[in-house]
Amino acid sequence: MPELPDLEALKEVLERRIVDREITSVRALRPGILKTVTPPLTSLVG
Repeated sequence: MPELPDLEALKEVLERRIVDREITSVRALRPGILKTVTPPLTSLVG
């Protein structure tokens, strides 16, 4: 399980890249890292 500082760093990177932008597609490059498939990744689109 990732530690909180690792998650905070990831959050900062994602915020710079995706806040105020529309997500047009999603794909998991390593599906094995997903703990669940509910909700599906496609639910992030839009």
